[in-house]
Amino acid sequence: MLAVDIRECYGTLQAALIMSDKTQRIIIPGEPTPKGRPRMAVTKSGKRITYTPERTKKFAERVEKWALTQKVKKMDGLLRVVIWFWIKKPNSWKVYDVDNLAKGILDPLNGLAWGDDKQIVDLLCFKRTGIDDPLTDITITPWQEDEKEKDHLPELPVYMK
Repeated sequence: MLAVDIRECYGTLQAALIMSDKTQRIIIPGEPTPKGRPRMAVTKSGKRITYTPERTKKFAERVEKWALTQKVKKMDGLLRVVIWFWIKKPNSWKVYDVDNLAKGILDPLNGLAWGDDKQIVDLLCFKRTGIDDPLTDITITPWQEDEKEKDHLPELPVYMK
């Protein structure tokens, strides 16, 4: 069932991205996990510490493992990243923020798929729910300026000209 859903939703966007020989694709099976906020605690001695939630750490390890398993190579230059989050939980759009889901992917890939996530100039994220086989699908391509894109840029407000 998932393969049909993917083909229907990806359409020409994914087909266009896959055509580049410099494109990398990473599939991470299992339920996507949003990046949790850092937590604060006080030790017995009264010292304040900040720590990353265990759930976030485990997901980051899984992202790294699957990236290495799929032999991802570090890319230089400016990048375009497209991420599809296929989530099992129905109506999880009420629960998971797409930006936290994206951070849960981008941070662990620093140093693996790119030097630093500041190289990413285009980031497209899609979240779909109620999927039988949850996964995260990441496509990374070198960014190229598109002349057609300039036709769709918003006009600056008068006070900024």
